[in-house]
Amino acid sequence: MVGPVYGFHEAIHRLPNASFLSVAGGVIRKIDHPRATFAPVAALHRSAPARLSRDTKPRSPRYALLVPELPEVETIRRTLAPHIVGRRIASLTLHRKDIVTGAARRPDLLHNCTITSLARHGKQLAIVAQPDRRSRERERPVAGARGSVRALVVHLGMTGQLLLLAPNQPPTQTDHIHAQWTLADTRGRGRTTGTLLFRDPRRFGGLFTYRSLDALQLAWSSLGPDALEPPPHDHPSLARLWRSRRAIKAALLDQSCIAGVGNIYADESLFRAGIHPARRANSLKPIERAELLNAVRAILHQSLDSGGSTLRDYRDARGDSGSFQSRHQVYGRGGEPCIQCGRSLSSKSLGQRTTVWCPNCQPIRPRQGSGYPQLLPMRPVARSNR
Repeated sequence: MVGPVYGFHEAIHRLPNASFLSVAGGVIRKIDHPRATFAPVAALHRSAPARLSRDTKPRSPRYALLVPELPEVETIRRTLAPHIVGRRIASLTLHRKDIVTGAARRPDLLHNCTITSLARHGKQLAIVAQPDRRSRERERPVAGARGSVRALVVHLGMTGQLLLLAPNQPPTQTDHIHAQWTLADTRGRGRTTGTLLFRDPRRFGGLFTYRSLDALQLAWSSLGPDALEPPPHDHPSLARLWRSRRAIKAALLDQSCIAGVGNIYADESLFRAGIHPARRANSLKPIERAELLNAVRAILHQSLDSGGSTLRDYRDARGDSGSFQSRHQVYGRGGEPCIQCGRSLSSKSLGQRTTVWCPNCQPIRPRQGSGYPQLLPMRPVARSNR
């Protein structure tokens, strides 16, 4: 186990337009090919330079990597769990086999299984299910595995959605539906209770199958602690974070240090803690480290209370949008006035990710004396039409 279990490790780092980052011999290279080799996120973060690039024009947030982060995935889990836990998957339709990583047989995709829980760790969501007796009898036991529980991890990517429909309810969008599961009651005559859809227009997401909880735990072993409930400050993953010479923004995005923080909430947390995103992680003082972890946890909980941030495609299991985007203090607001001091917000590329900060509220050199960063109040921000 790697702390509170909520989901599964983000396994690959992808770019738009079928471009991928590959690591070979310690060298990062961009490959523009739909079948490019995938690389573990942790390897990319260890190798990628963590510095501000002044000659790189930041991309507009409309074209940035808008991958759902921890609050969005947790919101999906919370809106989905009450309606599917305890239900049996009576039928399965898989429209595209290329979205599945691992075994793609019907039992591996949870056909004739009863859902026992929804788990999340970081940005990944796992559907955990128990096969019925006939399925267990037909299957060979997995060597060294405990029990017969299966897990299906859903990676949402950039445009993936998990949507729950009522019985006989047609989907509002019928295109790009790659998999669907019909849910049934386990009691009585097993009446149909709904349909679960996996929809992903750009196919940057996918399904990952695991034939035991041990296999799932092994996949999680490279993850850091879940960002929603940070462990003690002497946790090995956090100790590695504070020793890093990378920029603190790049270190926060390393899922092997803290799982679940992405570009949006890294910018927001650093602003709230008053820390410049380009400062080296090992330059932070103990009080600044505590402020930053508190800010990360506070921002994530506030986003959860608002249903997450919908910037383009994200919807919860009911099809509803989040509203936390109206409370973003810095993300996507480069060039606009800071809500705290009124100075224009700066925006540059840091570790190949567009980064926004306030040069006054987040100085590159820590203030002397008692001027440590304080948690800032969150309030709605008027969004300009760009």
